[in-house]
Amino acid sequence: MRNIGEAIAIKLGAVLDIVLACRLCPDKVRKAILCSKGWKMADKSAVQWGVIRRARNVTIGRNTAVACHSFFDGDGIITLGEDIRTGPFFRILSTTHPIESTVPRRKFGADLNLHTRVEDGCWIGIGVTVLPGVTIARGCVVGAGAVVTTSTEPNGLYVGVPAKRIRDLPV
Repeated sequence: MRNIGEAIAIKLGAVLDIVLACRLCPDKVRKAILCSKGWKMADKSAVQWGVIRRARNVTIGRNTAVACHSFFDGDGIITLGEDIRTGPFFRILSTTHPIESTVPRRKFGADLNLHTRVEDGCWIGIGVTVLPGVTIARGCVVGAGAVVTTSTEPNGLYVGVPAKRIRDLPV
């Protein structure tokens, strides 16, 4: 009997993933599905179609919009603050594997779950990747295709791989 229940749960999860990916799914339905999976989403927050959710501990603040085909992954905490806009294909990760001298690099060690954050008032360009444990500080703009490997300072424009601050932004 347990195997039947597990099979039903797996199929239901797959159906929910298909609904999340569908362009025809209303935003309110998508939001309800994500919240039923443990996400916390404030008023006037939205996640567009095509999101891949392999993270459970996600908080999205008020007035934040996540564009289509974005990817959330990891067992750590992911927090998006208020008034944030992301471009399509945004990727944010919260789990990594530590590199230690006692663990051969060809094998995975234990998971390292971290808190990855995007603070209030940021713009995140198309195809940006935010690595585990990074904080993008308030008021930053991250240019298309950047890979953010270390935490940023507030109110800066960051571009490149790895992302580097190229100028200050007005407060």
